[in-house]
Amino acid sequence: NREKDVSVTVLGYVDDDPDITGVQTRFAFRVKEVLTSRVLLTDERVLVRLAGGTKVQYGQYLILQGAVHRPHNFSAVDYAAFLRKEGIRTTMDSPTVVSDAPRVNPPRLQQYKAMFWRNIFALKHSFEDAIGRAVSEPNAAFMVGILTGTKTAIPDWLREAFQRTGTSHILALSGYNIAIVSE
Repeated sequence: NREKDVSVTVLGYVDDDPDITGVQTRFAFRVKEVLTSRVLLTDERVLVRLAGGTKVQYGQYLILQGAVHRPHNFSAVDYAAFLRKEGIRTTMDSPTVVSDAPRVNPPRLQQYKAMFWRNIFALKHSFEDAIGRAVSEPNAAFMVGILTGTKTAIPDWLREAFQRTGTSHILALSGYNIAIVSE
């Protein structure tokens, strides 16, 4: 019994480093307002998937319009529980970007936070690019996945090979987890 999707218009900002491929852009979105006949204030995270590799960056304010629904589990993975761990309880697939919300003037602390994380993500992307220039594929994608947690560049055939051999958990490791182990 599938729940009915609810279409909403929301204002908020990109709340993590977007995962941009040629096919889609995926990111956590911090909803600050639900725009109805009156404004409803909130502070919820939603997983957004935009079609076509739309470019967005951390801290960017957007107004999105689309259907919101609860995530569904697939195969043996409890995807809903994984997203809840990240503070995400709903998803939006292919919402319309109504506006990049230029009217929003976030608090100064939030502006500094956004600037800090944009710089961190830019450094991460520079590091990933340097690995890509120095190491041939698929080794570069594997190294980037292990060191930074970015898995989008790992070819499907390599990901499937890890699944067949029962070692796909290695691809789930991020640089953060390795830092914890090394301490």
